[in-house]
Amino acid sequence: MAPVTHIDNAQELRKTISAQQHTVVFFHQPWCAHCKKMGPILDATASLVEYKEVKFCEFDLEEQEDVMEEMDISTFPNIILFHQGEKIARTGSREPEAFKTWLSAAMARQETVDTPTDEGTTCTGRYEDRRRNLANLLGGSKPFLDTESGCVFQPTPESNGLQIGRANQGTSYFLITMWNSETEDPNKIFFGLHFMPDPIHKARFESARFWVTFGRDDGEEEHLPLNVLELTPASAADTITASVDDAIDSSSIWSGEEPVRRGTATDIRGQGLHSPTAVWSFVEGTSRGLDASYTLSVVLPTTTRVWMKFWAKAVLIRGDTIPLDLRHKVTLKTGTMEEPYQRILDLSVAMERAEPKS
Repeated sequence: MAPVTHIDNAQELRKTISAQQHTVVFFHQPWCAHCKKMGPILDATASLVEYKEVKFCEFDLEEQEDVMEEMDISTFPNIILFHQGEKIARTGSREPEAFKTWLSAAMARQETVDTPTDEGTTCTGRYEDRRRNLANLLGGSKPFLDTESGCVFQPTPESNGLQIGRANQGTSYFLITMWNSETEDPNKIFFGLHFMPDPIHKARFESARFWVTFGRDDGEEEHLPLNVLELTPASAADTITASVDDAIDSSSIWSGEEPVRRGTATDIRGQGLHSPTAVWSFVEGTSRGLDASYTLSVVLPTTTRVWMKFWAKAVLIRGDTIPLDLRHKVTLKTGTMEEPYQRILDLSVAMERAEPKS
């Protein structure tokens, strides 16, 4: 199979992605540890016969700020799949099998990143990005679109986890991840809330709220509620947080490693035990903002398919602006109570893995 092609300028990049039916471009930086791990995975995938019609390329973005802006890249590694020059999907660091699963699913759809996903398709972690100045000014507090509404996520040992929501203002953003652990009850679902304010703008996240409602997915429009049996954290005392240095790669998946347990000054409230809706709220304890990452979890009644609807909001403060500036305080939203994000969690593999071996 053809080797991965090196591209080093914007003109060559545009020409390459426009000339191919499918092009995978691996954007990286020399300092990025996850990029070094992802490089060999890309090489191995490019050599597979099933992807013989796909053009694989890599682009070193050191001192390439114009390309980063054009491609809306703020995190690394950043891998984009193009279909005849149009973006189809985007991801970050993945294990080999998970990367192939993501690529095959994304190629099958052949739709742009701003087109909602048909219900029942596999989740890939796509999101709406508003880094452009015009989008920032016009978007304001407008909720971010759910680009994969109704998609299905099936946790496997290889997949680690998935990004299920993301909202940004310029280069500051918050995101939501979800995963299922091999060593835990298969009906224990983990969520990660991650906050990445841009230090250049002296930004911080002041507060956030996350709502999620669970139901049984049985193919009907009405979903029988699944009441939460266990919920963590209920307060700051049992919270797992992480520093900025420990925060996960934001492109699409959880890294597979548990965050470091640290103390937190954040005022945290979790509620919803014995009801189908869990709600967590976070308020900064000082003027230093929220921590970089929080791990949340619920345990649900035994079931193989879980329907979820959820939405979140986070208040971003830009310290380099005055209070009268429209950019000083912005509320970022992933969905709303009226139009929440929706996902299907297929736990069949996790349930089989948990069954006692005869």
